[in-house]
Amino acid sequence: MSTSLFVTGASSGIGAAFLDLRPDDVRAPHTFSRRPSGGHWTQADLGDPAQWPAVVATVEAALDAEQPEHAILVHCSGTGDPVGRVVDLDPAGYASVVVLNAASGPALGQAFLRACRGRGVRATLVLVGSPAAGKDVPGMAQYCAGKDGVQHWGRIVAAELAGSGDRVVTVVPYAVLTDVVRSVMTRDPAEVPLVTYFRQVEAAGEFASPHTCAEQMWSAVHDAGNGDVVPVGAVVIAERAAAGTS
Repeated sequence: MSTSLFVTGASSGIGAAFLDLRPDDVRAPHTFSRRPSGGHWTQADLGDPAQWPAVVATVEAALDAEQPEHAILVHCSGTGDPVGRVVDLDPAGYASVVVLNAASGPALGQAFLRACRGRGVRATLVLVGSPAAGKDVPGMAQYCAGKDGVQHWGRIVAAELAGSGDRVVTVVPYAVLTDVVRSVMTRDPAEVPLVTYFRQVEAAGEFASPHTCAEQMWSAVHDAGNGDVVPVGAVVIAERAAAGTS
């Protein structure tokens, strides 16, 4: 089966590791990020909705040129920064991050699914969620709310796609030691309580690497069903959380 691949936010961290582990039977990826990335890279700030049409046009052109049987969009774009109390943060920068985390995934995901449907291409949309979705973590209000919204959107769209052959899969990375996590860990725990938790995970040696997380994401791409929510990364932490023992 010929497969086309599109990845947002693949210039570092989990997204970059995901590209590194691309199977040989998947075509060279089309990537979208602010900083240079692998594959056929298009520079785009996904926190700016004015740049979304160019991303959609690139996806549509690639589908027309490659004519795949299957297309995958992995939406990795997102950030925990800025971290801190909302009253202390710059409004312009905050607004951009709110749009990036809460809106870019649903907007670009919808455009991708529609483009595939119009061309008769089987579609797999992979959303990157977070254990912080639905939780009240002081200092990370926009991130928690944004991830919660994206995961909720994914559940609804998966229900809409039932029986079509298309899929929406959500992967939830637990305790992956990315540059963003390292940056958060430098903050004052009194300002960002999550820092204490991260330091405990580090002391226990339970952090997963981006490549371990990416391997598990590829397994989800191959095996997960429509609507599945798949824990990746430090799966042992996800298992403890599911059992109510974390």
